[in-house]
Order: sequence, then structure tokens, then C-alpha cells
Amino acid sequence: MESADRVAEVIGRVSELLAEGDGRRDQDLTADLLQNGQEEPCLMVAQVYRTPEGDFWAWPAVKGNNRTKSRHRILNTDQTTLLTAPDTTVALRAWTDERNAELEHADADDHPVRQALQVAVVDARLVVGYAEPELLYSTVQSGNRRDHIHVPLGFESADQYRAVGRRVLEQYRAAEIIDDVMFGVLAGDLPVTRLRGCPPDAGVYEQRDLRRMLLLAQFFPIKGDRRRPLIRKAKGVPYVEELEEQHTKKRLRAYSALCSASWPQAWNPRVDDATIGLRQARAGIALSGSSAVPLLAVADTDDDAFDELIHYRAPQWLAAFKLADADRGSMGAQASHGADGGSKVRIRRGMPDALAALSARQVQAVGLLREMAAAMEEGRAPRRVNAFGKAGVRRAGR
Repeated sequence: MESADRVAEVIGRVSELLAEGDGRRDQDLTADLLQNGQEEPCLMVAQVYRTPEGDFWAWPAVKGNNRTKSRHRILNTDQTTLLTAPDTTVALRAWTDERNAELEHADADDHPVRQALQVAVVDARLVVGYAEPELLYSTVQSGNRRDHIHVPLGFESADQYRAVGRRVLEQYRAAEIIDDVMFGVLAGDLPVTRLRGCPPDAGVYEQRDLRRMLLLAQFFPIKGDRRRPLIRKAKGVPYVEELEEQHTKKRLRAYSALCSASWPQAWNPRVDDATIGLRQARAGIALSGSSAVPLLAVADTDDDAFDELIHYRAPQWLAAFKLADADRGSMGAQASHGADGGSKVRIRRGMPDALAALSARQVQAVGLLREMAAAMEEGRAPRRVNAFGKAGVRRAGR
């Protein structure tokens, strides 16, 4: 890194993001650590930040981040301060000497220093070298994420369904149906370019499309596929029973949540609830094998290509650009406050209605799909498309 200040800035931002991403717990984790101590070990990976001022070593927790944060709070320490100290060893020794001196005057069990003894010594597994850090991260985090989808933690729907989706992918990896690289790409931990089947010149929307179609095949395998009993096991569906609507929705939400991992902002995973029918879910989904690039090129004259784009690409593209929303249940649930403080009601643009409108106007729909693909590639919002499928000219400064 260019400077020690930049190191401090990065570590500080990491701490802020950790606080923002903390799950909602029924109990106070800090208080629980003070009362019961810590029995679960952490997993820490050595990292060194090289700067012109010198090297700064850190041992960030890969598993047990929230417990580590609570320990800093209890011990009255700060990761950034320790990391950027001129000599970390001297800083830790000075802190330890101060706490030991305080122990002589700690006259009660609830004295902060005595409470600190509960968490000052923690079993930790230290990883000091690894050839592929991305795969190490995905491996050690997978179990942690699986634990977090259960109580007492409650995450937002996108995070929760991503955890459910990862559990399915873990079953496939354990059965050696997918390898570590495929798992990392589908889970959102590795770039799509790591896949052998990714063209070297693939653009943003082609990479996203490749990953999306691979994910769809994992969640709706066809008859005879080895994945079918494994996904039932991961989702808790008895093998002798037919899939029901509730099972289909859960698969679609996990699939949708993982799809949004490649976008800057996640959408509501319920947008896909009605995009695949029960009969199709039971039979599995057999795709043409073509990417969105050739399909878009012929979609205005090829009905099969158009149909595949509408059913398997359009929902996520519309959701990502906020052109369609998940069903909010009632018009009353759509009420929101305007900029002037008054209330307003959003016009319902549910996914089934949006797809029906696209299907009814093929030329205009293909124009919109092509414009959304171009917008992905250029990192901008899509422009309005006219009845002939032509995108409007962008105004200066917009």
C-alpha cells in the first residue's frame, strides 16, 4: 500500500462494514462473552501490509469476526491502533502490563479487568501460508455462513437466501460434481473469468449471463441428474415427494440472491417467485446452451431465442435496473414518502406483469433487452426504448 495512513483507512473501513453487516441477535454478544467466555475457536490468517514506512502485520479473523469485534470492545483495544503502532509487540506488551497492574486492584468479579480474562485468551487456528487465498476464504467461510442462517441471527433476505444457496452448492462440491473454482464462482467469491468456459474477451453482461445460467442448472437439474437428490437433501425435501410451490419459490429465491452477488446492489430475491412454473421445476430446466450474446442477435426474428431471454434473463435484468419489483402484497404496502414529506403510492410493476408486457411486444422488448445489455457493459442506466425497439438519445450530463 502507498502509505501507513492508507492501511489505517482500510482497516477502519473494514471495522465499519463489519458493524453494518452484523446480524440481528436476540442476545447481546458482548454481554454473552463476558458471562460465558468464548469456547469456539477463531480462525485467523496472517496478512502483511507493505508500505514505504515499513511492514504492518495483522491477524484478521476469517471465522469469528463478530466475536473478535466484541473482544476488542471488552479489552478496550482497537485493531487499527495496534496494527499501526510503531512496534506492535511493544504496544501489546505495554497494554498487557497495564492490565496486569490493574488486576491487583480488581476487587470484584465484574471488574472490567477480571471480565477481560474471559476473552483475553482464545483458542485460534493460525494460517501462515496458502497458495490460493480466494479458495481458502471460501472454504473457511462456508461453514460460518451456514451457521448464520439460523437463529439467533437474522439477516436480510438476500444474505439469508445466499446462505441457503451456498449450502446447496456445498453438497455438490462434497459430491465432486463441481470443483472448488466452480463453487467459488457460483457462490460469488471468485471472478467468472476463472472458469475454463469463459471466453477471454467476454464482457460484463456475458460473464454475468454465464454465471447465471450455470446457477439455474444447479437449482433446477433435469431428470437423471445427480444433483436432484442432493438439492432435495440440502433443502430438506423428502425424495419420495413431488416438489410443491413453496419448494420452488425457495429454490428461485436462493438462485436469485446468488445472481445478484455479481451486481453492485442486491435486489429482492422474491422477484423470481413466479418466473418458473411448478411443472417446469419438477421436470428441470434444459437450456439451449447459448449465451445471451447470440440470443440477443437473433431474438427479433427467432421466437425460441426470444422466449429464452424473456424467461431466464429478463427477470434479473429488470430487477437490477429497478424496472420491475417483487410483489409487495397490496397497494397499501407500496406507500412511501415523497421528497416534500407527503405520502405517495408507487405504481405496481410486478415481474409477471412486466414479462407479460414484454412477451406481447417482441420488437420493443428485444430493443429493451439489448439496451439493458449495453447499459451493463457501459456501467450506466438503460435509456427508454420506443415502439420500434430503438433507444433514445442520452441527454448531455445524464
